[in-house]
Amino acid sequence: MSRHSISKRPASRLRAEPPSVRSPGELMATASSIAEDAASRYEAQAGRMRRAGADALASAYDELARQQREQIGRSLSRFVGATHAAACLLAVEGLLDDEGTDAAAVELLDPYRIFAVAVRNCERAFAFWSYVAAQASSAEVRQAAEYLAGRELERVAWLRRRRRSSYHALRGRADRRAAVPDAMESRLAALLAEKMATCDGDDAGRRELEALARQTRERAAQLARAPFDPSLPSLKHEPLLPDAAWNGAGALCEALLDRYLELAGEARDEAERSRAQAFAAELIACLRFLRTL
Repeated sequence: MSRHSISKRPASRLRAEPPSVRSPGELMATASSIAEDAASRYEAQAGRMRRAGADALASAYDELARQQREQIGRSLSRFVGATHAAACLLAVEGLLDDEGTDAAAVELLDPYRIFAVAVRNCERAFAFWSYVAAQASSAEVRQAAEYLAGRELERVAWLRRRRRSSYHALRGRADRRAAVPDAMESRLAALLAEKMATCDGDDAGRRELEALARQTRERAAQLARAPFDPSLPSLKHEPLLPDAAWNGAGALCEALLDRYLELAGEARDEAERSRAQAFAAELIACLRFLRTL
């Protein structure tokens, strides 16, 4: 896998120029801190998945946390003297991004999405250490940064294999359906209508649900008349949603919000971008109301 192939994805680009690294000790202490942060996040997610009864998802996060902690050990064993000599850690902003999975409904998560997010984080880390190596002020810092970039490159290859195997496993599942926006909107309208029937004695709640259902049907009708450009990346390969997401108004609303935010980022003209953003704004309001029920 080449450096060029890793840097193609916009989602994996660095959001800010890495800070200057003054010594191998400072570099390795920072690397350990980044890996510790990632491992802690994965462990927290594993705990959340177990509490929700999603053992397969917990296992995926356990695997990622274990790999991060092994990386900490390898780095420290190779550069233990330099690391102990470090006086401070560098501030690294925006290197790790959970992409909303830390708060997403469990029904919307699957091993493929978990490993896909990990791949992009690892690609950003590779870009980070490659940049540090290129800008190094000494041979010692450059060699340490190149070592870390090499470790991230190995992790990218492993994570891509895990992502690919998870994708093929999902494709074979009968409880997965393509997340086509107009079909999702029609299903959401039906789920909102069902919720109206359970609002006995709550006229305000029933009226709000009725308005949201009407708004949802309008979006579905608009998509039927004028769909988004099918050549947009996220529409070329529709993600798969589990049945649990199709059967829960909150989870489906959240999935639709993600779809429109993706489309807004990919849109090639301002009108389409504005339409996707307007749809996303409506779904944010819908999701906020559903969370109060």
